[in-house]
Amino acid sequence: MPALPPSLLDLIAASTGRAPRMQTRRALVTASHELEDRYGVQRGVTPLLFGGFQRMRFFDHDRARWRHFARGAAMTVVAVGADGPPRSGPGDPVILHVGRDDPFWRDWLCLAYAGPEGSGVLIARDVEGDPDEPLSERRSVGLVSHDPRVAHAAAVWTGAYLAGHDPALGARWRAALDAAPPLPRRRARRRAAGALGS
Repeated sequence: MPALPPSLLDLIAASTGRAPRMQTRRALVTASHELEDRYGVQRGVTPLLFGGFQRMRFFDHDRARWRHFARGAAMTVVAVGADGPPRSGPGDPVILHVGRDDPFWRDWLCLAYAGPEGSGVLIARDVEGDPDEPLSERRSVGLVSHDPRVAHAAAVWTGAYLAGHDPALGARWRAALDAAPPLPRRRARRRAAGALGS
């Protein structure tokens, strides 16, 4: 697998300058659904969507939602922890089945990227309890950002992550990312001499 930052959670924390906050799993699920509803289907743009589901049964719960999102997206991929036999159906997004050594066995992600408008990301990690335990016994740290530059950094990381599993899938993701509306260039700082009118 290509060299990646230690984790996407670390990358987003560094990009936002904010430490992950402890939250209940239920609060983060609600925040994830809000982000999905806000960016999953957008008028006039076709976002790239990626979902990291720790277990297949979690994806099964939201499968109909993600099928709906996939119909209007440029590309939709989900990574799911293989806690049972792989399964897929008509209209499903691309499903990547992962094992215990994969980042998305422990982390979970909702990423939408559509350029300067309509991009957001949520990343979380269980720190108390286990994905296989009841929600009431689990606590997680997480971050949410609606900054398109942060979402773009997450999308670039995701392209490298996918390439580590399937080079062709990673190439498709990167091509779709390159085709997305570009971010505005950062304004260059004026030189001090120019600012003084010399």
